[in-house]
Amino acid sequence: MNIVATEMITLGDISWDMILGGFALFLFGIKFMGDGLKNVAGHKLREYIDKYTSNPIMAVLVGIVVTIVVQSSSAATAITIGLVRAGLMKLEQAAGVVVGANIGTTMTAFLIGLKVEQFAMYFVFIGGMIISFGKKKKTRYIGDIILGFGLMFYGLKIMGDSLKMLKDLPAFIEFAKVMSEKPLLGLLAGTVLTGLIQGSAATIGVVQKLYESGAMTLNAAMPFVFGACIGTTVTGVFAAIGGSLAAKRTAGLHTLFNVIAATIGMIFLPFYIQFITWISDLLLIPPMMQIAVVHILFKIVGVIVYLPLLNVMCNFIKKLIPGNEPERIEINLDDMDAGIAHQMPTAALAIAKQAVLKMSTVVDAAVDKAR
Repeated sequence: MNIVATEMITLGDISWDMILGGFALFLFGIKFMGDGLKNVAGHKLREYIDKYTSNPIMAVLVGIVVTIVVQSSSAATAITIGLVRAGLMKLEQAAGVVVGANIGTTMTAFLIGLKVEQFAMYFVFIGGMIISFGKKKKTRYIGDIILGFGLMFYGLKIMGDSLKMLKDLPAFIEFAKVMSEKPLLGLLAGTVLTGLIQGSAATIGVVQKLYESGAMTLNAAMPFVFGACIGTTVTGVFAAIGGSLAAKRTAGLHTLFNVIAATIGMIFLPFYIQFITWISDLLLIPPMMQIAVVHILFKIVGVIVYLPLLNVMCNFIKKLIPGNEPERIEINLDDMDAGIAHQMPTAALAIAKQAVLKMSTVVDAAVDKAR
């Protein structure tokens, strides 16, 4: 009888520096690409938000576009909350944008699923050359987008190569097994991790890599994705703290949507797993794209269910967070830093302009009374 000895993997054998460095590079790439996109198209975003959000369906489309541009549903929601608290947008308009943001955030997972990471360094080279030799600002901004895109996938590749070793780590094998048997644990883990890093795209990117390497089953991966959708609401909640009543209601709508969607996903989890397995076998979908499909379908179905009930949800939130918002003249640059100023400077200028106009009205009234 032949006995084959297998070497046990320990925590010390895993390249944690590559995992952490790759993860940081991945996050930096997302942010750098988003900043480039905002610099190219950001000045138009406020106009689109102002012009097209009166119709719920158009508001959803605006939410999708804004989220793709800023590369984060959390940032898009924070921007929306900032616009609401400044009086530039009504709750009903914000609801559509927030719902659309949940679809827009699936773009990153889809791009990861395409496995373009093998070309990452080419994108880094092209982006670096454009930034170094581009003479116009807009040209250099395009270089930022391409460089950020390349860095995102290069970081993902570095992180993924080291994450593969986790599948042979006894402690992680046991943890993954428990998550497969107890989906609520995966939901909680996804929520906490996303809440800490404030970005669902990064969490789902890690899940895609773990699932591809075989370190995580679909039973564990899908609740993790659902949890990431709940965790991403933390940014919106922080942006609303100390804000206006309308801002708190907007953050409440975002949280309510994601919690309801995640709850529905968990209820139908066994059927959803069967469907994803069936469609993956039928269309020969690779592992990383399977998680992207899970994320995309989950968000689209949530929006289809939620959109007809938008007014009902708005009324529910108004009852849940009661009160009347008094007319105020307020402009707080510190508050705007969290929600608008750094994400969309043109919107911050619009808020400042509105505050100045309001103050002029008050001054006119005060002068009349003084006379």
